[in-house]
This record gives sequence, structure tokens and C-alpha cells, in this order.
Amino acid sequence: MIISSPYSCGCRGCGEVIPAHTQIVMTSRGPFHVACASAAESEPPEFELQFGGKLVVSEARVGVEYAFPGPDRRYRWSRFFVPFSDLLETSKAIRSNWDEYEQLRKRVVYGDTIEKRGSLGMTIRVSLLEPGVWLFRRYVGVCNPEQAVRLSSEYEAAFQRLQGLSQLRD
Repeated sequence: MIISSPYSCGCRGCGEVIPAHTQIVMTSRGPFHVACASAAESEPPEFELQFGGKLVVSEARVGVEYAFPGPDRRYRWSRFFVPFSDLLETSKAIRSNWDEYEQLRKRVVYGDTIEKRGSLGMTIRVSLLEPGVWLFRRYVGVCNPEQAVRLSSEYEAAFQRLQGLSQLRD
């Protein structure tokens, strides 16, 4: 990655200012000279999120990724990726879909099941089994208002963090 403005190297030994238009390695601890970064730090940074996803920053993709193993080793992993450009829209959709879930729940007779497609393809499910708003199958979802607010806020915070990292890259 080549930076457009000068930054201090993140290593303790060097402490130099990295001039603009210099090749650097971006890590979870900040920018490094290519020579100062260890092999482990030269990997693209990934940050764990509260709901099981990882904040992924690489040359190919930037966003939030979820990975779920199959029932056993014969099956492939299921992967779900929310690109950087869709994080704020996804955050708003979670909140609006939760509001719609609350309205549906008030109208449903106890024991009935309603499953509906919400905005951005999320599943809104009112039932005794697996109720809530689901982003990806039955893996990523929210089942109460606090979770909806926390997941939505987590996506907004991820957007802010990725925006800061993308400014370092430009």
C-alpha cells in the first residue's frame, strides 16, 4: 500500500516519519515501513466484532465478514460478507426491519408463524422457534431490541473504523 501523507512508523526501534508516497504495510497497530513489519503483521488486519464477524481490510475487499462451519468436516463453510459501502445501509435496514418485526408480532396469534422478506433481503420471522430479524440464514440475527441496537451500532462503528483506515490507504 502507498500512503499519500506522512505518518510515524509504528515500530519501536525505528520511530521515523514515513514520507508520503512510500510503500507501507498496514497493520492493526498502524502503518509500518515494509522492512519494519514482521511477517505476521504484514497480513491484512482483521478485527473481531462482538457478533462474531471480522472487520476485513485487504487489497481485494473491505468490510465485515462472517464464516460458519458446516455440521461436520464433509461440508463447506458458509460465508457472509457485508461490503464497506453497504454498512450504513445495513445498519438502517436492521433497525427498520426490527420495527416491522415488532408490528407483526403484535398482530400474530400466539403459536402462529409468519416469515417475511424485509429490506435488503433480511428475513423477518415471528414464531415460537427462531424469532427475530435474520441477516443471513439462521446464523446472523437479532432476537430482542437491545441486540438490534447493538448490531446496528456495531456496523456504524465498523464503518467509521474502516473509513479511518481507508483514509490512511489513500
